[in-house]
Amino acid sequence: MTPAAVYHDEAEAELNEAADRYESLQQRLGERFLDAVDVAISEICRSPEGFGFLRADIRCHKVRRFPYGILYRVQPDCVFILAVMHLARKSDYWEHRLDG
Repeated sequence: MTPAAVYHDEAEAELNEAADRYESLQQRLGERFLDAVDVAISEICRSPEGFGFLRADIRCHKVRRFPYGILYRVQPDCVFILAVMHLARKSDYWEHRLDG
């Protein structure tokens, strides 16, 4: 069975903010970003153990054509999305989300 993706509230906000930012740069670019993230999330859900570790039990899958990575943790009942992270951003900003 393919696990569902569940977003941390801050990860979902990051996703929406990035899409809005891309859309403000070029019409439909935000939509293309969201489509690319959807593809990455689908790939993660199909093969949650198939992507490399960022650290300990946190994995990262890069989004095609955009400088973003999906940081996630495999849990028994879902794939928990911790961050939709711009890869040039300070890499540990999301760590406080591990407790929530």
